[in-house]
Amino acid sequence: MHNPKKTHIHTIYNIFRYLKAHMGKGILFKKGASFNLEAYIEVDYASSIVDKRSTFSYFIFVGGNLVTRKRKKQPIVARSSA
Repeated sequence: MHNPKKTHIHTIYNIFRYLKAHMGKGILFKKGASFNLEAYIEVDYASSIVDKRSTFSYFIFVGGNLVTRKRKKQPIVARSSA
């Protein structure tokens, strides 16, 4: 990478934490895969009919292999002031 940011460093730390916590398991990479970094984000605004809270998800792939993912429900309900 030509211009790494803090988020890239945090992703690398997440990979190392995973490897440390799961010694002997490792990460399986496809043979001949490129090492492109891809990230996908999904935001769902107030779709839950039960509590009207938003959810946020992200997925990070290295070389087409899922490295980390997270899904979080917002702790408060966002309301419009209009």
